[in-house]
Amino acid sequence: MQPDALRTLLRERELPIARSAVREGGAPWRRLTETYDDAMRALAIPALGPDQALLATGSYGRRELTRHTELDLLLLTPGDASNTVHAVLAPLWDAGLLARYEVRAADQPMISRDSIDELIMLLDARLICGASSVFERFVRARQDLV
Repeated sequence: MQPDALRTLLRERELPIARSAVREGGAPWRRLTETYDDAMRALAIPALGPDQALLATGSYGRRELTRHTELDLLLLTPGDASNTVHAVLAPLWDAGLLARYEVRAADQPMISRDSIDELIMLLDARLICGASSVFERFVRARQDLV
């Protein structure tokens, strides 16, 4: 069963306003990103533990989604996250949405300074939902890399 927010997302990404966003600039994409955020919160909030945070990265983190963009997600967690990953991603995949994910500890070294593509992706990361204190630790660890 899909949550209402996911059904809304699937409906809104097919609206003419989403199709015309290329001509109209970024406002429709920001609206579409907000709809994606609502769907992600509906899926993730019941599944997240108190020390977990779900982040948008890449074009999703920049709020530059297109109708068929692959979602890039980062789950920050202190331990096993298999149940959380399944609860959040399975409904997306079942609905035919493209989503990639990574699971990391918030304060461990994240990447090598030599991995520029990954660093750029992480620079665009923003909190969707979960523990803001975990996100703040992530931001501090990220600042050490740049």
